[in-house]
Amino acid sequence: MKNFIINETLIIPAKYLTITAVRSSGAGGQNVNKVASKVELRFDYKSANLLAPSVIERLLNKVKLDSEGNILIISQKTRDQFRNIEDAKNKLTALINEALIDPVERIDTSPTTSSINKRLNNKKEHSQKKQNRNWQIND
Repeated sequence: MKNFIINETLIIPAKYLTITAVRSSGAGGQNVNKVASKVELRFDYKSANLLAPSVIERLLNKVKLDSEGNILIISQKTRDQFRNIEDAKNKLTALINEALIDPVERIDTSPTTSSINKRLNNKKEHSQKKQNRNWQIND
C-alpha cells in the first residue's frame, strides 16, 4: 500500500495503515463463505502523530477503536475486496476531513423585543381562549 493522501496538506504514510481482508457476513451465498471481501482498515493515529489533539478528539467521537486503540474502519459494501478497500479509504478520508474543520462556537443571543411580545401575546390569547370555555350560568 502506498502513502494515503487525505488532502493537499495531509498525507498518511503507509506504515501507519493496516488493511485486513476477512470473510464477510450477509448476502452472497457460497461466495461469502469462500472469499475474504470484507475489509478492515486500521489507522495507528497515536504513532503517526500527524493530527492536532483537537482534531483527534473530534475524530475519536465519530469512529470505532480496535482492541489496540487504533481507528477501525470496516467496509463490506460490495462483494469485491478492491472496491471495499476504496470504500474504507473514502470513509477514513471523509472522517478526517470532517474532523479537521473547527466547529463554530455558538454565540448566545437574547430574544428580540418583538419575539418576546409575540410570545406574551400568544400566551394571553391562549389564556383568554381557555377562560371563555369556562361558562357557568350565574343565578
